[in-house]
Amino acid sequence: MLAQSAALIGIWGLTFIAVAVFASPAVFADDRTDTRRPWLPLALGLAILAAFATYGAWRLGRTPTAFVDNVRLRIMQPNLQQDDKFNYSAKQRVMSHYLELRIAPPARNRPASATSPT
Repeated sequence: MLAQSAALIGIWGLTFIAVAVFASPAVFADDRTDTRRPWLPLALGLAILAAFATYGAWRLGRTPTAFVDNVRLRIMQPNLQQDDKFNYSAKQRVMSHYLELRIAPPARNRPASATSPT
């Protein structure tokens, strides 16, 4: 739900709020005489997070879920070493592996509905 607030303030606004909220407990480490209201940054940060969560719930709640007929979605997580994913010299091998998964996944990874004829 908090991700919905990115539509309002963007990624930079979310970054600023995250830094403000997670850095605010450091104020409690200061001497009481240095900070008049040490609870204020934390209270403001939590109030902003609560407001964004409420906005996200409201925005998601007013939009109905729509389904599209005849759409098949396959989410794949290839079993590749992390070094291979970002190695330019292995580009062709990695792409071949992706295409192989897209075209014909192993039978053990297919859902039951995909293996039965329709």
